[in-house]
Amino acid sequence: MRKFSFVFFWFLIVSCNNSIVKVDNMPSDLISYQDLPIAVKEYLNHSKRSYYFLEGSFVLINSADSSLYEFELIQSSVAPWIYQEGFTKLTQGITYELETSYPVPYILYGDTLYIPSQFNILAQIENLEKRSFRKYNFSN
Repeated sequence: MRKFSFVFFWFLIVSCNNSIVKVDNMPSDLISYQDLPIAVKEYLNHSKRSYYFLEGSFVLINSADSSLYEFELIQSSVAPWIYQEGFTKLTQGITYELETSYPVPYILYGDTLYIPSQFNILAQIENLEKRSFRKYNFSN
């Protein structure tokens, strides 16, 4: 019994080395298109160019950042729906989860995540100046 208890607690400690944070519980700023970094604006204006896409919804502006993140889709076990997407920032060991109710794309640039406040933003690039974005900063 003692051996079982030791193995159980060891497994518990080892499996808890990764924190999970819901993005909707994080502080964010609502910013306008004009306040976005130039590289993010260039992506939004020319999204057909070859940028680094992962899992369909995430866009990495700097492809060199791909070694900093690990991405996942969380799918329902009883149906084919994806109900959550997430990524782990490997340098911090923190997993960030997003509900699928957010507009896409999820734009990662450095330590910052930008999420459009409106849906179908890439289909309406003629009105980008009128759009707003949620800005989440992941730096410690």
